[in-house]
Amino acid sequence: MAATPSSSSSSKAAVRGLVLERRRLHMTLFNFEDLAGIATKLYSPQAHMMYPGCSPAAEKSPEAIFRWFRKLGATKLGISVQEVGDDLDSERLFEWSYVRLVKSDGQVLKEGKLAAVWKKNGSSFVIDVESFTNNAEEKVPL
Repeated sequence: MAATPSSSSSSKAAVRGLVLERRRLHMTLFNFEDLAGIATKLYSPQAHMMYPGCSPAAEKSPEAIFRWFRKLGATKLGISVQEVGDDLDSERLFEWSYVRLVKSDGQVLKEGKLAAVWKKNGSSFVIDVESFTNNAEEKVPL
């Protein structure tokens, strides 16, 4: 059975026999200065261990991520994520999210699905920055 949306923007959905409380978070624009803590958590060793698709590498540091964003000319990063609860033992609980790079004039430079994991205030979020930065890398003019 499909989950029935509620007026509080929360809904319960069955995921392979498990019932989770989910809440869609709206796209939020962050200035680069506001992203320091988030980027550090995106590439934590725990995130790589929990998500096999993300392999740690020196060039995938938060600083490297910011360099790619700036090469693309972006001044803001929009992140849309799905809150999936606090049980990260099973990959089946992971949700794809969406990221958008935006210039100060509102022009969208890059959009894509992002796959690291971090926790914030007891909630678990999934973001796949690695595939996003790999795709962006190919489009950056030399």
